[in-house]
Amino acid sequence: MASIVSARTLAFGVLATCCPVLLLACWLRGLEALFVFLVPVVPVALCVVGAARLDGSIGRLGWGLAALLLYLEACFVGMWLGRGEVAGGPWVLGLPWPMTIQFYALFLLPVPLMASLYAATFSRYGFNDAELTDLRRRFGSAEEPLP
Repeated sequence: MASIVSARTLAFGVLATCCPVLLLACWLRGLEALFVFLVPVVPVALCVVGAARLDGSIGRLGWGLAALLLYLEACFVGMWLGRGEVAGGPWVLGLPWPMTIQFYALFLLPVPLMASLYAATFSRYGFNDAELTDLRRRFGSAEEPLP
């Protein structure tokens, strides 16, 4: 059964809603919590728009993007809860704990994580024998020029 709304359409709707609300949350006092919860939604929605298939679905990638959204939300909430606790708060690795979350969890951790995930799944994205045979059937052998 086909879904009523594709993931791409839903992501565009989320972006169209989040962006004006984020601008308002920047200017109006008391909307910091809304800002903290919506900021991580925007990059995940952009990932959905970019990764959606022709039919608008994202398949199993949805689980990974949901995990990414939960991770980003946890990081942003952690930083928000620790705001203002610089001098008297606990220090982790020489930094106040909100800054530790920002520096290590948002900037340094994704680099080895993405490199490791790419390395672990690299072989799945190469051509297999069936795909090579299909390409040779369609376009001829490697010695012949392509049309």
